[in-house]
Amino acid sequence: METVELIPSDTPKTVPSIETIYTNKDAQTFQYSPCGRYLAVVVPITVDDDSGKVGPSVKRFNIEILDTATHKIHSTIPGIRNVEDGAFYFSPQGNYMLTFEPAAKPKNEGDVLPPMISNNLKIWSTDTGKLALYFKRPVRQCWPAYRWTEDEKYLVRLSGGQIALWHWHHWAPIIAEHDAEE
Repeated sequence: METVELIPSDTPKTVPSIETIYTNKDAQTFQYSPCGRYLAVVVPITVDDDSGKVGPSVKRFNIEILDTATHKIHSTIPGIRNVEDGAFYFSPQGNYMLTFEPAAKPKNEGDVLPPMISNNLKIWSTDTGKLALYFKRPVRQCWPAYRWTEDEKYLVRLSGGQIALWHWHHWAPIIAEHDAEE
């Protein structure tokens, strides 16, 4: 216990000490999952190029998902190109994370980027840190672009004045099967 002065009180109060649950001098921002189960911490890494090899030229970010009960890293979402302005978002129950990155452009005219690079709106499994689904969006509008219902049964998207409803319970088994294969 530590004693702190609470203003304007003249009487010192004893309060529980503050507990450090994570340490990384490079951590840049964080976000709790709506359910409180996870804490996402954004940490910069440096990679050589879009191949993902470590090197000095390109800055990327890992999103480390901490379990709030154990204070241990539960999973890591690797190599995100951008996390500015809250470009990452938890699903209501913390099972998924949505990230948005600026659209990538090929180095040479006529080159075709692989889907993992060209598709810049991604849904990740927070349980495994693996990519679940990805889409191509030219700009970040109406963030978050996709929103789950509280029970995560449906995923809704607004685009071009249309609202699309995804029955997420149809996608979850496909994603789980894909995770099991890797």
